[in-house]
Amino acid sequence: VVLVVLILFEKVKEVIDRLHQSRTYKITFEGNDEIEKEVKNEMNRLRLHLQHRRNLKLKKYSVIVYEVIGPESRLDQFNDFLKIKDGIRSYEY
Repeated sequence: VVLVVLILFEKVKEVIDRLHQSRTYKITFEGNDEIEKEVKNEMNRLRLHLQHRRNLKLKKYSVIVYEVIGPESRLDQFNDFLKIKDGIRSYEY
């Protein structure tokens, strides 16, 4: 009985983790404030919760670090946006 409960608990935990993930994104872009606004707008459009962590400047590039929280599917959509967005040099999470 205990083993069955533990197995079921693990399955429930996996579902909760997929619905409520937290990722820390480090996004590097060419020093244009417009791109930062577009990134924030996309997060809002996808209804992701964000916390601004850091702003850095590396020569001609700007780096922002966000803690982003939301369902796995929306975070994956945000990744797709970052991959195709002109001006974004790199990102990682």
